[in-house]
Amino acid sequence: MKKDIRLENYILKSADFAIPILLHLEQLVEIACPEVEVKLKWGMPHFEYKNKNLCHMASFKAHCAFGFWNVKVMNDPDKILDKENAMGSFGRITSMKDLPSDEILIKYILEAKRTIDEGIKLPQKSKIEKEKAILMHPDFWKLYSNIILLLISLRSSVIRIKKNIQNG
Repeated sequence: MKKDIRLENYILKSADFAIPILLHLEQLVEIACPEVEVKLKWGMPHFEYKNKNLCHMASFKAHCAFGFWNVKVMNDPDKILDKENAMGSFGRITSMKDLPSDEILIKYILEAKRTIDEGIKLPQKSKIEKEKAILMHPDFWKLYSNIILLLISLRSSVIRIKKNIQNG
């Protein structure tokens, strides 16, 4: 495994509970896929295989996360993957007990590797799906209503100015 020194720094700067979890996950990825290259992306360790994101891990104040980049197209015979959570495929990890067995984790790392070897890609969202996602976001409607209010206010100001000009 080609390591980025920043990985060790990232792990050592993590909360005490997270250090053994992250070290363990790093070892399992290296065992299952010794060809991986570790890089820090978006401030967290990512394991790349054939220049593609294989998996990633993150440490927070009260939990860790470990996830697969291609989780949505991976086989899940044990029905343990969270395919909806963008951050982690195994939910919030607060102790080693929250992880599946090493055997299962290695099986899933190999499954993620298979998706890359076979060139399986994540399904692309259609333009309509992307637009729906924007429209459904609560911040969009907050911004939209603020813009409408601003336009109404601006229109009222323009009308007042016109009346003042006409009245001389």
